[in-house]
Amino acid sequence: MNIFAGENGLLRVYNNSWDYWETDTFSFEMTDCGNELTTNEICAVPDDGYNFAGWSDGNTEQCRTFTITQDTTVTALFAEIKYYSATLRGRDLYGYYEYTNSWGDISNAWFDDRSEISFTIQSGLSVRVTEEGYCGTWLGWSDGNTEKNSRTITITSDTVITSLFDVPTYQVNISAAEHGSLTQYDEPIGNIETTMTDCDSDGEWINNICAVPDEGYYFTGWSDGYADACRSIKVLSDTTLVAHFAEKQQVQVLVGVESACKNMGTVSGSGIFYQGDVVTITATPNEGYHFVEWSDNGDGHATRDILLTSDTTLFATFATGDMGGKCGDNLYWTWDNGALTITGSGDMDLFTHPAWWQYDEIQITSVSMPEGMTSISSYAFEGHPIATIIVPASVEKVEDRAFANNNQLTHFEYLGNNIHWGTEDWYWDNRPLYGCRNLQYFRGNKDLLTWNDDYAQLDTVIISNGKALDYWYDAVYVDNTNASDVIIRGEYDYVNAVRTLYLPAGLVEIGDYALQNARFLGGIAIPEGVTRIGISAFEDCRSMDSVVFAGNKVETIGDWAFYNCHSLRSLTLPEGVEEIGRAAFFDCTYLNELTLPSTMKKIADNGFAGCEKLGTIYVNALVPPIIEAKTFEDVDRATPVFVPKGTLERYQADEYWSEFFNMAEYEAPTGNLNTAADSDANALRKVLRNGQVLIIRGDKTYTIMGQKVE
Repeated sequence: MNIFAGENGLLRVYNNSWDYWETDTFSFEMTDCGNELTTNEICAVPDDGYNFAGWSDGNTEQCRTFTITQDTTVTALFAEIKYYSATLRGRDLYGYYEYTNSWGDISNAWFDDRSEISFTIQSGLSVRVTEEGYCGTWLGWSDGNTEKNSRTITITSDTVITSLFDVPTYQVNISAAEHGSLTQYDEPIGNIETTMTDCDSDGEWINNICAVPDEGYYFTGWSDGYADACRSIKVLSDTTLVAHFAEKQQVQVLVGVESACKNMGTVSGSGIFYQGDVVTITATPNEGYHFVEWSDNGDGHATRDILLTSDTTLFATFATGDMGGKCGDNLYWTWDNGALTITGSGDMDLFTHPAWWQYDEIQITSVSMPEGMTSISSYAFEGHPIATIIVPASVEKVEDRAFANNNQLTHFEYLGNNIHWGTEDWYWDNRPLYGCRNLQYFRGNKDLLTWNDDYAQLDTVIISNGKALDYWYDAVYVDNTNASDVIIRGEYDYVNAVRTLYLPAGLVEIGDYALQNARFLGGIAIPEGVTRIGISAFEDCRSMDSVVFAGNKVETIGDWAFYNCHSLRSLTLPEGVEEIGRAAFFDCTYLNELTLPSTMKKIADNGFAGCEKLGTIYVNALVPPIIEAKTFEDVDRATPVFVPKGTLERYQADEYWSEFFNMAEYEAPTGNLNTAADSDANALRKVLRNGQVLIIRGDKTYTIMGQKVE
C-alpha cells in the first residue's frame, strides 16, 4: 500500500493515541495471511497558497481512512489557490462575502448601506447580497439574475455586477413672476431649473421655498392654486410653478355684529388697508355672553389675523352664556358651572376649533352630546371629572384618549354598535378610556376597552356589537338581540375572572374555547338560538353550578366542552341534542343528576368519565344512545338508570349500558323538553316525604328506583 502527497502538500498520519506525524509518503505491506487492513486517519495538508483538490482515486474527503484488500497506490492532489476581484454596485446593498481566516476556517465580512463595494476573494467562495433600494423600478442584476433579496454569487473569475434601476427623471422649473423673487431658507435665490429623480437625497422634496413680493406689491398665489407664500414641494412628475404678484390696492375691512346679537358684544378691526396686509380683528362678548363664530366660518378664535386680498366684510355671532363657541364645522358648545352642552351635527374638530381648550378655568363635570354628532376628537375630555358619559349612536369614531385619565368616570355608554377608535393603526396610543381606573359600568363596542388598560373596578360590561368576548370583568353582557350570526369566541387568559355572563338572544354558536378557564363563572344560560357548543367552550369553568338551555336547537356539544366543571350538580340536556363529544363532561366530579333527551344518539368516549358522584341517570331515548367502554369511566355501575317504559330489554341488551345493573323503566316525559329551569312543567325535583326520597317530574311522582307513586 502506497499513499503519496502530491506537489505542494504533505500527509498527516494519526496513530491510535491521536498523535500524528507528517510525511510525503506512507507505505506498508500486507501478506497473503491478511484479508483486509484499515488504516488510521490520514489527512492531506496543503502548503500555504494551495488547497486540497482531492485524491487520485476520486475521493474528496480531506481526512480519511483506507481499507486495503489489494495492492493500492493513492496520491493526495493539491492546487494553487486563485484570487479574483469582485465589485458590486447598486443603490443600497447589504450582505457579506466569505474569506479564509488565520485558522483556515471560512468567515464572513459584512457590509450594509453601500452603493459600491469591491474586494478580493478566493476562488470558489461566495458573496451574498440584497438590494434594499426602492427608488424607481428595479430591473434586476446586470448578469441577468432577478433575485433582489439575498442572492448568492460563487466567485470563479473577476466579477463586476450592478443592480439596475429604471429611475424617472423630472424636469423642475420654479420661478417668480414680475414684481417678486424667491428665497430658500430665508436666503435669496434665482429661479430654479433642475432635474430630479426618485433617488435624490432630499427624497423628492424641494423645501422651504418662499415667494417674496417687491415693495408696493403682494403675493397672490402659485400657479397651481397654492395660497401660502412659503411651501415645500414634493416632486413626483415634471413640475413647473410660478409665483404671482400684484400691485397693492387699497381695500376696506368692515367688521360688525350679526343683527340678532347686537347687544351681546362688540368687534374691532375695521379700516382702510392695502392688499397683502395682515389685519387683526377681535370679537369681545358682553357679560353673560360668549363668542360663537365669524361669518366666514374661520378658525374659531374670537381674535384672529386675516390676509387681505380684497374688500372684506365679516360679522361676529354671540350666544347666551359666559363660555361657548364652535367645536366643529357644524357643532356648537356652551359651558355653565361644569355642564358642557354640545349641539349641532357632524365631526368634532378641536384642532380647527379649540373650543373649551382655550379656557384654563373650564372644568367639565357633565357632558351632553347630540344625536347627529359623528366623531369625538383626541383628548376631548381627558382629565375632566365626568362621572357619566353617554355617547350617541351616530358617533362612528372616537380618537386617541378622548376620555382618558378621568378618575371620576364610573359609567360609560355608547348607544350604537359601529364605532371605531383612534387615528392610527398602532393600537398602543389609541386608548380612549386609558387611565379611567374607577370605571364600573361599560356599554359599547368591545374595541373601546383595550386589553392593556387597568379597569380594576369594572364589574359590568355590555358588548353592543356581540362579536367577541375577551374580557375579565365580574359581569359581561353581550347585547345584540337582533343578530343572526353572532358567535362568542374568547381567549384563554382573558376570561378567567368573569362571574356573570349574559348572552344575546341572537346567538347561534358558542365557539371553540370561547370561555375556557373562566374559573369564576357561576352559571350560564344558553340562548334558544344556539345550535352548537364548541370544543372546550366551558373547559375549566370550575365555579359553574348550573347550565340552563332556553331552547332546543342545540344538536352537538363539542369535545371537552364542560371538562373540569367541578361545581355542576345537575344537568338536564334539552330535546334536540344528538351527540356529546369526547370528554365533554370529564371530571364534573360533583355532578349528581343527569337527564339525557329522547334525541340523544351518541356519547363519545370519556363523555362523563370521572363523574364519581353521579347518583341518578335519566335517559329518555327509546333507542339506547351509542356509548363506549369509557363513556362512564369511574361512575359506579350501581347508579340507578331510568329508561323509557318498554325499553328496558333494549338497554340491558346493549354492551355497555348493560353494565349498569340497577336499571329500571319509568314513564319518560315526551315532547319539546326544557327541563333546566325549575319553573318548567317537566322540571325534575327531589322531595323528602315521610322519610322517603321521591322524584317529581311534571305531575308524576316516582321512587328513587323509578316506580310510579299513585
